Amino acid sequence: MPTLLEQAAKMTAQAAGKIESAMLKMPEEKLTWKPEQGARTILHQIAECACINKMAAGMLATQQMPADFREQLDASFAHNDTRDKTIASLKEGTALLTAAILAFPAEKLDSEIALPWGSHTLADMVFMPYWNMSYHEGQINYIQTLYEE
Repeated sequence: MPTLLEQAAKMTAQAAGKIESAMLKMPEEKLTWKPEQGARTILHQIAECACINKMAAGMLATQQMPADFREQLDASFAHNDTRDKTIASLKEGTALLTAAILAFPAEKLDSEIALPWGSHTLADMVFMPYWNMSYHEGQINYIQTLYEE
C-alpha cells in the first residue's frame, strides 16, 4: 500500500499528464482563444499550474509561501506563450514537486503554513497542486466543448 506522500506524488503526476493531454487536443492557434473577455486561455491556465507546482515544491522545502508569489505567477504567464514552452514548464514543475513530495518528512504533515487565504497543514499543501490541476483540467475540457467545430 502506498504511503500518503507516494499517493500524492502519483496523483500529482497523473493530473499533470491529464492537463497536458487536454492541451494537446487543441490546435496551437486555439490555445490563446477564450470564450469571453474575462475568461482565461488554456495556455494561461497551464502556465499557472506549472508555476504553482514549482512554488509548492519550494513551499514544502521552506515551509512558507514565497513573498514574490504574484511576481512568479506573472513571470510564468509571460514566459509560457507557446505549447512547447508551457508543456516543458509543466513537466519541470511537476518533476520538482513530485520529488519534493516524496522527500518530505511525513512527521511534518500536520505542521501549518500561513497562506494569504488562511492557514493550512502541509498535508493540504501536498495535495493542493493536484486539485488545482484537476480543476483546470475541467476548465480546459469545457473550453474545448465551446470551441469544437
